[in-house]
Amino acid sequence: MAVYKWEPKHAIHDGENDSPGDGRLRVAAYCRVSTDDQESSFIVQQQHFEDLLEKHKDEPIFMRTDHHWSSLGAFYACEAFSAEARVPFARIEEYDRKSKDDYVGTLYTFSNNIILKENPEEFFWYIPRAHFTTTFYNNSFGNPREGDYFMNIDNVAPVSYYMVYMAGDDHIVRVQTDVHNGRRLCIIKDSYGNALAPWLTSSFEEIYIIDMRYFQLNAISFLREHGMTDVLFAMNTFSANGDNGAKVEKIRTQ
Repeated sequence: MAVYKWEPKHAIHDGENDSPGDGRLRVAAYCRVSTDDQESSFIVQQQHFEDLLEKHKDEPIFMRTDHHWSSLGAFYACEAFSAEARVPFARIEEYDRKSKDDYVGTLYTFSNNIILKENPEEFFWYIPRAHFTTTFYNNSFGNPREGDYFMNIDNVAPVSYYMVYMAGDDHIVRVQTDVHNGRRLCIIKDSYGNALAPWLTSSFEEIYIIDMRYFQLNAISFLREHGMTDVLFAMNTFSANGDNGAKVEKIRTQ
């Protein structure tokens, strides 16, 4: 996992100790940053996330018939992230659970394994009760239009149920919440990141979501222009170590 040092336009403060008193600013305090000892740093990070997932291994944190994680897996990831970022985090009981019981995802599409087709699973997602608005833009941050973060999937083929989040990937999404803490998060992601923002609507004032595969602007300039205080890279391991990893570098320099 590549971690880039981010120096935002505005400093990140930790709430109760907004002014350390010695002139220092608290910036990206939650980041797990690699040191010169890359191998040792990677092992520590790997153990941290293995320990986190181990506690929930008997829960449906990943889909059985699809390559994505579930909404519950995204919840546990956001819970851990919010603790590191020192922002509020809503309990799962503050969300409304929705579900479809006929889901057969991409693993069947890839494999044509009849056992998967004959054993559909439940697809479920959680909708925040907290108020928020969603604006969609093209990948150059133009043509804004307001819409629903959650797509109506009543007439969608089961294989595409994951599109309930943002109706896909090929756009920039801005989420505005009723939180007033000055914290603005940018999620740089592949499709795994689509399930994250709903869990953070009680944590950040604004959330911007960009997909490194389609984003047309310079990411550093974009983060500065929109006053981001926090950046979260959300990619599955295969994606991060494949072509999409290189696309993170591309949007940094284009």
